[in-house]
Amino acid sequence: MKRKMMSLALALVMCLTLCVPALAAESAERIEHLSTNSIITYIPSISPRANDPTHYTYIFTNVRCTTQHIEKVVARPASNANYPSEGTWPHLTYSKGVSTTFSGSISAQITIPSNVIQANVSVNAGKSASVTNTESIDYAIPYRYKASIVCYVNRQYYTFHCVVQNLAGITISEFDGNCTGGVYNSGYDVSLVRI
Repeated sequence: MKRKMMSLALALVMCLTLCVPALAAESAERIEHLSTNSIITYIPSISPRANDPTHYTYIFTNVRCTTQHIEKVVARPASNANYPSEGTWPHLTYSKGVSTTFSGSISAQITIPSNVIQANVSVNAGKSASVTNTESIDYAIPYRYKASIVCYVNRQYYTFHCVVQNLAGITISEFDGNCTGGVYNSGYDVSLVRI
């Protein structure tokens, strides 16, 4: 019985050893940091809220900030299935001066002016951010790889609790909300997938 169990365990280990490389070949391999040269500008947000914030008192508590890492593909994926010699590899390019927009967000369960959240949580709450490339990027795609250029940012993500009171100090609503904030550490990477 022990011998059968040992044989079964050995067969399972050999099977996993053979399968893992095949599965790993399908995953994206992030290599090569292309550029950190970029300019971030905020696009002013226009409040979609019609309420006059002077009619209410907003009390914000439990304000917490974490970081989101966000990526957008900015140069279409291209592949190299036909050119093994390095000097003949096709190139993936991205122009200097091109901007990528990362939209902002505010999520709340009731109508609340965005300028109130900006005053109490983050001055950049809900604002979109534009990241502009400051140098031309030219990347040679290795043989048997598919490549794309991605613009990345780290963005602040806030959660909060809000109590809304009328001018008499009576609570009329209470809710949890969230919003995006400032963008920082922007740049460009190449994402490679083996084909």
